[in-house]
Amino acid sequence: MDFLGAFKGMLRSLYLALTFLCLPQEVMASLKITMFVKMILNNIDNYYLQKDEPIKSCLMALREYILSYDSNMTEAWKYGMPFFCYKDKMFCYLWRDKKTHQPYIGIVEGGKIEHPKLIKGNRSRMKILMIDPKKDLPIATIDAVFREAVVFYQKNDL
Repeated sequence: MDFLGAFKGMLRSLYLALTFLCLPQEVMASLKITMFVKMILNNIDNYYLQKDEPIKSCLMALREYILSYDSNMTEAWKYGMPFFCYKDKMFCYLWRDKKTHQPYIGIVEGGKIEHPKLIKGNRSRMKILMIDPKKDLPIATIDAVFREAVVFYQKNDL
């Protein structure tokens, strides 16, 4: 990695850390790095940063959790939203319900998974797991759903 790339990465991490601390915009503006750093942030970072609390913190925590779930998990920007891939295959995504604005994890192969917390709705392939941003993440539920999904991907060589 060249010096500029390392510097941009450092600034991105600094900006994300300061934003996660929920510093007021006036403070961020006074740091005089806001505009420069925003220019180098990618679509994925901006997706999270543009949300209001407590949704922003919830989505950022989900992002970190999903990426740390398995070493084969990667992040991508697809269809205007953050997607997470398992071994380069679309696995899940993060979004908000249009009516309730409540965040959820969309499970790409959710139709093949049976879990009482997964909601099918009008979807044929995917199911969603609603997340209450005002509560702790339901780690046990997410783990159970992800375990079933990973088993499905492994069995079907996806």
